[in-house]
Amino acid sequence: MLKNILRVADEDSGNAAVDWVVLAAGIVSLGMAVTLTATHHANAASPNETAPVTRASNAF
Repeated sequence: MLKNILRVADEDSGNAAVDWVVLAAGIVSLGMAVTLTATHHANAASPNETAPVTRASNAF
């Protein structure tokens, strides 16, 4: 399999260049999708920063 990858990487035709551009764009798009999914509403699980802090003795 490594030989096939190296053979395609050494190919000088225009079709191979287009393939590499499409592959790179796919990898970038996948990375962006994962990043946006992981960070979208990341603060929703955290406590509200504007909520008043209550003491333990006052909470009961």
